Amino acid sequence: MEKKKKFLPKAEYPGGMKAMSAFIDHQMLYPESALRDRVEGMVSLRLTINYLGHVEEVQVLKSLQSDCDEEAVRLGKLLIFHVAKVRDVKIRCYQNINIHFRLPAHKAAQLVLNYEITTENQVQEQAPGVYHYRIELK
Repeated sequence: MEKKKKFLPKAEYPGGMKAMSAFIDHQMLYPESALRDRVEGMVSLRLTINYLGHVEEVQVLKSLQSDCDEEAVRLGKLLIFHVAKVRDVKIRCYQNINIHFRLPAHKAAQLVLNYEITTENQVQEQAPGVYHYRIELK
């Protein structure tokens, strides 16, 4: 008879770690004070997961900044896990996760073109030092 390696299976996020990090990235609201102070880093959390898969308690193991910690706790409470049933026993699981705070990338400057359609007379009346281009389509 072969012994099972996992007596009590761990709680798993549906879709795995990639799905969980995508969910966290989508739901994260970067704290304004952290944006202003340009704070980046990682918050480590310990999640207490009940037998239904809901997060009951979140404990901060490694802190970054108080606002970032609050946001990480909020994100941790949003997660819902899949918990395997073990002989119909209601068990509580613990899982450690890391939430990374990275400053959002700067958006590239957009090129905005403003144009007016003018006649020949209006072009000659404008002040010197102003350049005009004419594009003729044939």
